[in-house]
Amino acid sequence: MSLIHADIPSDHSSPLVMEHLKILEIVAFIGSAMGPILSGLQLPSLTELSFVVPCESPACGITSWPKAHVASLVERSSSPLTKLCLQGIDMYDDDLVDTEKSIPTLKVIEFF
Repeated sequence: MSLIHADIPSDHSSPLVMEHLKILEIVAFIGSAMGPILSGLQLPSLTELSFVVPCESPACGITSWPKAHVASLVERSSSPLTKLCLQGIDMYDDDLVDTEKSIPTLKVIEFF
């Protein structure tokens, strides 16, 4: 999934359910577009999630990752998320610890 701009209406009441989607990679030129798109999804089979902010983006390396949106997605979907990959995303040590606590199924966090 590639995002240039995400304008999610606030009245979207029921999430889009993708029963069999196991791997999702979100490539976003504008890092702030990553979180809101997750709010509209329910992914009960999701095991791997990747966020990429391309090096061509002025947001590369300074975009914080959408921790609250991911935790909400995993809770809403009851996803067995085991792997998180981040490229061009900034994550502090505190965020890493919080992430591991909020997503107990998570086994691997990779940075590129």
